[in-house]
Amino acid sequence: MQQNSRHQLSLLARRPDVATDVLQIIKTVIAATGAWWLSDNVLNSQMPFLAPWAALLTVHATVHRSLSRGAQSTIASTLGVALSFLIGNYLGVSIWTFALALLVSCAGSSLH
Repeated sequence: MQQNSRHQLSLLARRPDVATDVLQIIKTVIAATGAWWLSDNVLNSQMPFLAPWAALLTVHATVHRSLSRGAQSTIASTLGVALSFLIGNYLGVSIWTFALALLVSCAGSSLH
């Protein structure tokens, strides 16, 4: 059973569409988390939560241009806000819980 799961995971990892999705998720998490950190810690912004939205739109616009991906991103963002609220409420608000919520929501949005 475990051998079969590893084999399936290995096959899945070799697919270009899966690799593209994983790289997009990683870039999105890094860009949005970095934007929040920069806005909060370097620029001392009163509204650092707006910076990740700008980063998400920038990463999204340069990589995914289709309408279906845009709709998927909108749904993921909505669910991400709800997820962020839940994570922040139960685990506290920090850069790490933000990154966790973003990672989970982006990974969920790539499920086909």
